[in-house]
Amino acid sequence: MGTYAVTNPRTDVSTSTFPNAYGSIFSRTTSAGQSAGATTLSFLSTSGFVLHDNVAVQLSTGVYFQAQIASIGATTITLSVPLSGAVSAGAIVYRADQPAIQQAINIAP
Repeated sequence: MGTYAVTNPRTDVSTSTFPNAYGSIFSRTTSAGQSAGATTLSFLSTSGFVLHDNVAVQLSTGVYFQAQIASIGATTITLSVPLSGAVSAGAIVYRADQPAIQQAINIAP
């Protein structure tokens, strides 16, 4: 599986409606921003992430970037490839293997 930016997310569903529209969905928000090219993301806790999970990271542009988790620390995850764009503090990171996320942001399984 490669990584790619999802450039055509559905416009009829916002990230804030995922829990209501699609049921309970695992996500975390970043505790710090990162610049394009970075491979680590910081969180208050990485509980719930699993090594080699695919994640969808909300970039500052609103586009979602998909990558695999290469390693996990207590408060950071390292991605398998560098970010294609900047990430703001408070950005949403979803486990992308969840069918509801794939449907909502048009990620092919």
